[in-house]
Amino acid sequence: MNIRLFSIYAVVMGKLLAGVDGNVQIHGMPATKPDEKLYLAAARSFQGGHWATSSRWFNELITRFPDSSRRTKATLLLGQSLFQQENYREAYGILSNNRLAAGELSDEYLYWMAECRLGQGNLDAANQVFAELLRGFPKSPRVLEATVASAFVAAEREDWVRVVALLRPAEGVFQVQAGNGFEEDVLQEGGLLLAEALLEQKTPEAARLLLDKFPRALKRSRGWRRDLLKIRLDDAMGHTKEALEEASTLRDAINNTEEDLWFVQVVQLQSQLLEGQEKWIESANIYNSLIDHKFDIVTRQKAYFESARLLYLGGDRLSAIKRLELLFGDLDLKPAFSVTHCILGEAKLQSNRYEGTAAVAHFNAALDGPLDENLRARALWGLGRSYRSLGDMAKSSEYYFKAIEAPSSDLLRARILYDDSYMKIRSKRWLEASEGFKSVITLGDVGTPTLLMEQARLMQIKSTLGSTNLVEAISLLQQIRNNPGLILDEAVLLMAQAHAMAENLNDADEFLVELTGNGPSKILLAAAELENIQIHVKKERWTEAITLYNKWLKDHVGHEQISAVRLDRAWALVRSGQVSDAASAYDEIINKHSGSFAAYAAKMWKADRMFNSKADRLAAERLYQEIAGSTNTPPRLRQRAQMMSGRAAVARQGYDDARKSFSALLDDPNVTGHVRAEATFALGDLTLIDLGAPSAEALGKLTQSTNAFFSIIESSPSSVIAARAWGRIGDSCRLMATERPDFHEHALQAYQNSLAVSVQVPADVKSQAHMGLAYALEQFGTKGGVAEGSVAEAMDHVLAVFYGRHLDAGQKQDPYWRGQSGLAALRLVEKLEQYGQGVKICDELERSFPGMRPGLVEKRKQFEKLMKDEP
Repeated sequence: MNIRLFSIYAVVMGKLLAGVDGNVQIHGMPATKPDEKLYLAAARSFQGGHWATSSRWFNELITRFPDSSRRTKATLLLGQSLFQQENYREAYGILSNNRLAAGELSDEYLYWMAECRLGQGNLDAANQVFAELLRGFPKSPRVLEATVASAFVAAEREDWVRVVALLRPAEGVFQVQAGNGFEEDVLQEGGLLLAEALLEQKTPEAARLLLDKFPRALKRSRGWRRDLLKIRLDDAMGHTKEALEEASTLRDAINNTEEDLWFVQVVQLQSQLLEGQEKWIESANIYNSLIDHKFDIVTRQKAYFESARLLYLGGDRLSAIKRLELLFGDLDLKPAFSVTHCILGEAKLQSNRYEGTAAVAHFNAALDGPLDENLRARALWGLGRSYRSLGDMAKSSEYYFKAIEAPSSDLLRARILYDDSYMKIRSKRWLEASEGFKSVITLGDVGTPTLLMEQARLMQIKSTLGSTNLVEAISLLQQIRNNPGLILDEAVLLMAQAHAMAENLNDADEFLVELTGNGPSKILLAAAELENIQIHVKKERWTEAITLYNKWLKDHVGHEQISAVRLDRAWALVRSGQVSDAASAYDEIINKHSGSFAAYAAKMWKADRMFNSKADRLAAERLYQEIAGSTNTPPRLRQRAQMMSGRAAVARQGYDDARKSFSALLDDPNVTGHVRAEATFALGDLTLIDLGAPSAEALGKLTQSTNAFFSIIESSPSSVIAARAWGRIGDSCRLMATERPDFHEHALQAYQNSLAVSVQVPADVKSQAHMGLAYALEQFGTKGGVAEGSVAEAMDHVLAVFYGRHLDAGQKQDPYWRGQSGLAALRLVEKLEQYGQGVKICDELERSFPGMRPGLVEKRKQFEKLMKDEP
């Protein structure tokens, strides 16, 4: 029973106890007849509060003496006796069945019939009976009570307009009688109801004036109710500090009593006041006092849930989770364990993507307990999301399917379907996503909230565009145009973006014209203008694009994308040749948006400019190091800056510094994929450059770089990157073989491994491996004297590259390696004395590389002379 209902019943019971006249006899008739004696005995029991006895005797009187003149009054008192025993249904039946014979007591019959309906919780029926009493008996002594009771019913429905209409008119019975002061219980109850209604209608000042007319001393519970209302009024009038102080004082006062119902009310109000000031943690901790076994189960359960919710809002998600976990220690709350497991699973999924395993345990525990269909669906949905976070897409799909089939609520089913379809968009399963959103829209026809359905319509267009089905997307857009709803502008913008991406720039322009003509929101207008700028950029209309960037920045000051737009504008200035203006634009980004992605990107541009100009590579290196050393730098830019710092150091021959930069990337576990491979190759190339050091140190450097190459090979042995890595290992070993002959075999094996990789390898990688083999074979064949077999084998590899014999179908020769292989072939034909072959190669090279003609002419003459000198 809520506080308001409790108070009304207190008034009713007070009236009831005083409801029988002290003289229970019918005036003018002696109490000598049997029905009189029975009536007097029943009436005395009634006055003494012996409800069961009075109801038994009143019932006997009515049964034995159906024609008694006291029958009408006895029936009324019988109904009241049954009411007092909470036998509302029987009481109502007795009064209703005898109402037509009630005569001058008809208003009393109606009043107690209405009270019986209130006792049953049937507010609509009670209100109808009270309204009948007010219409039919405007002079009845019960009019005031009926009016206040009707206002109570309206308040329970939160129909505050009706409460005011019943209690505020100056000529109404309530205001007329309240003009003499709020001394009576009924008037006080009506005053409290009216004050609450005025508060809810945003006129707290009027409500406060009304409460000020109350006597200072009230019955304890009613006084607390007034005090709670005053606290709310102070808060509504902006006196929150005073409201909190009053709430604390009232809480202390109630805490020293046994009035748990009122203590709960003031604690909840305290928490609401603190929550209104966004003091989330304080608001949450207020509920700790209600997590006590002296309070009922409903109160304790709400205390756990509300305190966890407030902790979560306050950002202390770990404490929120711990608070909910404490609930499992209260076995009285076992019926709430399943829903608690669901909430915990959802909280852990949202707070940390690595909590997927813990979330799975919670959702499974929820399924093991008693569940209705909708809670079961939530648990299954949670399992689907958990397994998705763990990367187990097969199980995720299985549980999503089960979740969609489980709920009785169309709204919940639509939410699950929407989430499932949205994730399919993220994994680019466009057709499945489109079908899923179509199902959400179908559910919308039977009651899904408009916002969710509208978003589904928008996502259906997005997924259709993802599958590049522009025709179907236009058809869907037309359906939205026919029934615009909330998403027409967003849908038109999506169409413009899709057509721009598909290079249908004129169509994209038309959609943007339609959008701007619709008068979109400022956010969508900003997005449309940016899309228009991008179309000008694609058309390389740099002057127009820069002008539009300038206008956009002026019109949308404070927009969340302003730093990104400034970055795009600076790039457009570079492309238009306005490099000096671009440099100023990048400086402006660094100054105005410190710490943003745009600022670090601007610094990268400045560093790249210095590096590429070759004028100040040391300054470029320092700027790269500054970017890489900042903890706020986005990872992608930080890694690139670290890489470029190493390359800048290589350019100035600062090999030790370069090695530190490349090694820092390889030592970082967050560096993966192509960045790790790039760092590995950079370190390997540096080793090849720097192998002029003493042998022991060179071996250490070689080991460092080859270990890095091996780590790449181990992670992906059958890949293009592995073929490249084997080639670099071969180069390193071949260079070391000048000091350590045993490295010849390592070099040969590495090159052969490069060529043995099972996937198709780019021409330049294959050419490098063949040429590496040729160099190693040539080196091996001449180290300890002439070994013609090794040199001949080297020549085979060189000619394979020169004539493209090593290429797969569709591959083209790399000009660099064709030139290198040709020059190597000229050197080897001399060793093998194959001078005729040398003349042919000279002719081939001269046709491919005209710039080499002078040297090739001399070489041809040399070969022709040697051919003549042959015996």
